[in-house]
Amino acid sequence: MTYRCPRCGHPVARDANILVWMIGDLIGLLFAEAFCAFRCLRCGPIPRKEFPAKVRRNMLLASAALVLIALVPIAVIVLLLVRAHG
Repeated sequence: MTYRCPRCGHPVARDANILVWMIGDLIGLLFAEAFCAFRCLRCGPIPRKEFPAKVRRNMLLASAALVLIALVPIAVIVLLLVRAHG
């Protein structure tokens, strides 16, 4: 979902570090994306408190979805390990 900068109206993006992807894995990247800040190409970093309440709620839901998506493979791996050893 694309959010608009509350200052200039241009699109903002999550400011996750690509290094997490290079060092870690997809799960690490999803967690980094879920908790990173937002950045406008024109205005720089934008604190969440500057966005309207409705947008902040959507951001929170999107972050929660990213965390849940990241937890699914972990749960599957744990389930497979438990079944293999149990």
